Amino acid sequence: QVLQGAVNHEQSKRLSFSSMDFLVGPTVRSIHYQRSRLGEVASYEKSIELLKCNGRLLEITEEQIFYYDPHVKEYTGILKILKGWCGNIGGIRKVMNMDFIHTLKGEPCFVQHFDNYYDMRERFFMCRASFRRVVGVKERPMTWIVDRGMYSLKALGQVMDTGDAIIIWEKGYAGDGWDEKQNSGSFTRIRKRNYAEDVLVYRFMWQESEWEKDSRMRRIIVRALNPNGTLIEVSILASDKRQKTEQIIEEMFSRWIQENDFWYL
Repeated sequence: QVLQGAVNHEQSKRLSFSSMDFLVGPTVRSIHYQRSRLGEVASYEKSIELLKCNGRLLEITEEQIFYYDPHVKEYTGILKILKGWCGNIGGIRKVMNMDFIHTLKGEPCFVQHFDNYYDMRERFFMCRASFRRVVGVKERPMTWIVDRGMYSLKALGQVMDTGDAIIIWEKGYAGDGWDEKQNSGSFTRIRKRNYAEDVLVYRFMWQESEWEKDSRMRRIIVRALNPNGTLIEVSILASDKRQKTEQIIEEMFSRWIQENDFWYL
């Protein structure tokens, strides 16, 4: 697609399928055939081998910080599985949970599927164990950047008890944590878009303190100003002692990178 000039999602509408055939060979557009063929070749063993291969390509054993990103989709298959809330439909359906793990660059490196029996806070530890076992990550401290759905004192404590670190938004933050009398830091980040001169400027101010609910975690209050001039105030909780505050803020505000990856794919 890039060779044909589709360097972003919007430009993909101009793809020439005949030219694509020249590059990658003929494609099969029949959904029925694709499903039948997938049913013939799909197996647990092949899925594991693909995940292992993907991990080697991305050199996962060298990484220490990962995004944990759960996705809920409507399940349309024939299996009798539990129903649950499906956000993009806005109603109750049979749902499939797909819990993805991404690198800091937004590269998807692992996925595990669940029905709606387990809560996300339970699935995380199952997915973490599978990820370490399948991809071959040794037992060493890792940092997980997770969604608000993981938030609970018990779950956060369980993560830290494993020796891993966790970074998460403080759920239910009321925007009342900024102290004008306290010292604050600030920094600016520039994000390039489709070409070098097309840039977006983001400005951040932050204050850090010990979290009163668990002294093992840092509470980082952030005021962020986007290129449109919109100012927001959020709270980040982080047990990672190795990273600088600015790094943690940048990682949290870069979670869009995995969503963009899904959207493009």
